[in-house]
Amino acid sequence: MTEPSPLGARAAGVLMHMTSLPAPGGIGAPAFRFIDWLADAGFGWWQTLPVGPPGEAFSPYAARSLFAGGLHLVDLAPLARRGWLDASLVPSAARGPLRLSEVRRTEGLTLLAAERFLERAPKRDRARFEAFRARHRGWLDDWALYDALARAEGTRDWTRWEVGVRRRRVPALAHARRSLVDLIEPRAAAQWFFHEQWGALRRACRGAGVRLLGDTPFYPSLFSADVWANQGLFDLDAHGRPRAVAGVPPDYFSRSGQVWDAPLYRWGAHERDGFGWWRARVARSLELFDAVRLDHFIGFDRAWALSPRARTAKRGAWRGAPGEAALRAIGRGPARGRLVAEDLGLLTERAQRLRDGFGLPGMRVLQFGFDGEPGNPHAPHAVGAGCVVYTGTHDNDTARGWAESLAKTDAGRRTLRRACAYLGATPRGLPGALVRAALASPARTAIVPVQDLIGLGSDARMNRPGAERGVWRWRLGSVRPLQRLAAALREQLALYERAAPVRR
Repeated sequence: MTEPSPLGARAAGVLMHMTSLPAPGGIGAPAFRFIDWLADAGFGWWQTLPVGPPGEAFSPYAARSLFAGGLHLVDLAPLARRGWLDASLVPSAARGPLRLSEVRRTEGLTLLAAERFLERAPKRDRARFEAFRARHRGWLDDWALYDALARAEGTRDWTRWEVGVRRRRVPALAHARRSLVDLIEPRAAAQWFFHEQWGALRRACRGAGVRLLGDTPFYPSLFSADVWANQGLFDLDAHGRPRAVAGVPPDYFSRSGQVWDAPLYRWGAHERDGFGWWRARVARSLELFDAVRLDHFIGFDRAWALSPRARTAKRGAWRGAPGEAALRAIGRGPARGRLVAEDLGLLTERAQRLRDGFGLPGMRVLQFGFDGEPGNPHAPHAVGAGCVVYTGTHDNDTARGWAESLAKTDAGRRTLRRACAYLGATPRGLPGALVRAALASPARTAIVPVQDLIGLGSDARMNRPGAERGVWRWRLGSVRPLQRLAAALREQLALYERAAPVRR
């Protein structure tokens, strides 16, 4: 019997990445308090960004692994209580924008705790770790070896490693596993820490009636365990360098488009393998989340191929993809009814048919709904029940920042007048009206960024597509503004028939 889709009932959620919580480590006590707040306010969903280990640019969408958990999210306090870390090393608070040095420190302390765990773990904990390792060996061994090699080689750019390990020759890998065992083992144990803490978070969500909506990038970063361990699935030359990289042509977010450090897929190899790697990564995401957003859904139809030397994405070429076969492989079984298509931007008719043919909810963003173009699918009255509606996403400005920026240009002022007339709001009241429009829409699921709930401006924006600095760093200063809103939000959600049941 097929389980009902968690996205089938009318509900609302909040978009906030775990690094935006006002505390070090995303899976700590503030996360559990946030879950309680979501339940008290009547929200049924918490949406996050990808939770893998970030690279140097700190983008969650360019992680070092699509399977591993990010150690920067691990709560250090429980590790100290178990005697695996000196309590004096555990930070008590975190303020201001997230810093890469803070991320790397948390990762390093988690690995230090893992070393001590391996030295002194009780038999019961050791058995639990070994059971986790056996179950996840398909990705865990490659991840631990990749990260150990990156440390030993001084770079995660595996194309610069010694040729034997770069090409994954059996003798070289065997030697690396022996010589780097003191680096490999803590990296595997640290993933068990993440697994245990994430499991506790999931249980807290279930107890509170809150579901987790995750996100998975379409492409892995070139500098990742995924590409190094599966080179035959990607369009690489004999040295492991990409023949072409993926990107996005110029669009609403960026006049020059986006160039990613992601190699294109060799789809023929995926087809011959029955899309086994894709099925494994989606299954892994669904172990962590109740539902998952498929980022860059147009990639199932075609890819914007760019020269690896390209500095902008203006000059590229489209390459096709076997989207129907891929979605048939990954969308069956436990994934049915649990996937959301990120179908924003230049969506082709074929991509729309893929989305609709597999019954995937698409996305609508109300900030895009007031350009005056006939048939705009993002206009509040055009949003269908089978969509997930947002005031804005992590790539958009906040609702307040968006409204304020519109007043700066002639075209923006025209959009501002249309939006205010449509929503019956003043420019100052536009952000709140946008939230109400999302909640009132026919869409079964409505998601509001936490910044929009408390009326924050552009300085609270999470990402600016195409920007390399000052992004992915925003952190909530205090939870007090949210706490004051809980009762009013529950009343508002009840008005629009979205409030989750009151906990007993």
